[in-house]
Amino acid sequence: MKKHFALLLAVGALLMFLVACTAKQEEKKVENPESTQTEPAQVAEKSTKEEQVSKNDGQKAKTLIIYFSYSGNTKKMAESIQQKLPDSDIYELKTVQTYPASYRDCVDQAKKEQENEIYPELKEYPDVSSYETIFIGAPNWWGDYPMPVYGFIKKVDLSKKTVIPFCTHGGSGGEVMFKNLLQATGSTEQVQGLAIFDKNLDTMDKAVEDWLKEIDKI
Repeated sequence: MKKHFALLLAVGALLMFLVACTAKQEEKKVENPESTQTEPAQVAEKSTKEEQVSKNDGQKAKTLIIYFSYSGNTKKMAESIQQKLPDSDIYELKTVQTYPASYRDCVDQAKKEQENEIYPELKEYPDVSSYETIFIGAPNWWGDYPMPVYGFIKKVDLSKKTVIPFCTHGGSGGEVMFKNLLQATGSTEQVQGLAIFDKNLDTMDKAVEDWLKEIDKI
């Protein structure tokens, strides 16, 4: 009897030991449930980012619209061009020191800059290396592009770009300033520009559309 009782105790103790070991092993398995998923999740995230970068690179614009604007007229023209070229980028040239709010003072300063070849410092200079076609627009100041535009041209290489000029004006047109700009850029691919009279801004969109069709951009 005692032998049977001792045997039962031994078997019971063995079963308890096995149950305890099994429970401990199961506890270890669920101790860090995210550990086995961390690496795949990181890989998936990385793959998604790489795919997005590749997609963005594939859709990168080849046309850049650069403009300088004082009153806002040239800005409107630049935005009109971009609306008709949805795959293009747009960039506004901004000087570190703003021009005087008074138009008279502004044009006086612009004249001094031209006469003394002063190039106002820009806040930033856009990277144009990846673009094939570059539109460059500004108001007509004293028959030419404002000096901030020429300051930009001096900092970048546009010789292998297709340069397309445009401007707004108060009656002087754009023929001379377009010629000066294209000569300054050294571009071998020159395209006819468009000049919009300030008083004709209400019909500007139609003029821009007709021009872009004429130069085979739309």
